[in-house]
Parts: sequence; C-alpha cells; structure tokens
Amino acid sequence: MPTPTEEHNLYDQLVLWRNHTHVRLVMVAGQVRVRDGEVLGADEAAIYARVHAAAHKLWEIQ
Repeated sequence: MPTPTEEHNLYDQLVLWRNHTHVRLVMVAGQVRVRDGEVLGADEAAIYARVHAAAHKLWEIQ
C-alpha cells in the first residue's frame, strides 16, 4: 500500500488502492453475495451474454 490507511484517507484507500483480491465477503441486505471471490446466486453465463450483446450493440452504433 502506498500510504497507511487512516480515517482521513479511507475512501481513497478503498477505491483507488484495492482490487477484487482484497474482497473476501460482500453482504447486501443481510445476504452474502460474494464469498472467497465467488459471486453467489448469479447466472454468470447470462451476465456474460448480456455484456456481450451490449458491447456488440455499442459497436454497431459507430
């Protein structure tokens, strides 16, 4: 880490100097959504298909 994490720079440390490897658990409304780097309850194939379709549509505009 570039600087010690303190109250005055916590936002910068979380947003600018962290990545997915620093996340072990994510809870939303009391439900675990990510555990040990794995997204729970998500249809990854459907997500990839939506992203691919959106990217294709974006390139069609140009």
